[in-house]
Amino acid sequence: MYHAPILICTLNRYNKFRDLITSLASCIGSEKTELYIAIDYPSNELHFQGYNKIIEYVETIVGFKKIHIVKRQTNFGATKNWHDLVNSVFNVHEAIITIEDDNI
Repeated sequence: MYHAPILICTLNRYNKFRDLITSLASCIGSEKTELYIAIDYPSNELHFQGYNKIIEYVETIVGFKKIHIVKRQTNFGATKNWHDLVNSVFNVHEAIITIEDDNI
C-alpha cells in the first residue's frame, strides 16, 4: 500500500503546529508516512518567537517514516512557500497530502 507524503507549510503558529503534528503522529500508518515541513522565514519581528519555537520543535518530531524539513533563508510568503514545496515533492512522489498548520 502506498502512503502519500504529508506536506505542511508553517511560519510561527507554534501551538497549532504542535497540535497538528501530535494528531498526525497518532494516526494509523503514520510510521509509514513521510512528512515534509516547509518553514517560511519571518517577514517581521513579531513572528520570531513562534518561528524559533517551531525551529526547535521540528528536531524532536518522531512517529513518521521520514521527516524532511525545509527552512527558508528568506521570506517566501505563504503562496510561494506552498508552491515550492508542492513542486519539489511532486518531483519525488506521485501523490501528496497537503495540510494547513492549524488543522487537527
